[in-house]
Amino acid sequence: MHMKKSAALIVAAAAIATGASVAPAVAQNDGRCTTSVSSNLFGELCLYYNSGLSGSHADFNVPTRDHAGYVFSSSGSGQGQPVKNNAASATNLDPDCTASIYYNSGWSGPADYIPAKSSVSRLNNTYNNNASNHWECP
Repeated sequence: MHMKKSAALIVAAAAIATGASVAPAVAQNDGRCTTSVSSNLFGELCLYYNSGLSGSHADFNVPTRDHAGYVFSSSGSGQGQPVKNNAASATNLDPDCTASIYYNSGWSGPADYIPAKSSVSRLNNTYNNNASNHWECP
């Protein structure tokens, strides 16, 4: 599993460095948060519109350089609202890697770090100011 993730991160970094785009995985932001990593690059990061892991959520299973263009897709408060600068809480369903949520696009600026298989009921550094996400694997 770690080799699959490491190889995918290297490919994504190379594509970004050369200006190529990285196509999102099929399951990205499908309105379902899942722990399955068999069909996904990472176990999903679920960003919630409200604090307390409530309201509509958006799910990401690949590093996402910019949350612009994504909307909260599940039912609940905030459904259809932009994800960028609107996330209040998060769950990291990856079994091994820490999820990073960044204040700026391009994985920079202040961040919230959510360990594998855990949740944060209120984001601290990126509360309603999220712009990108990534994972850090052991």
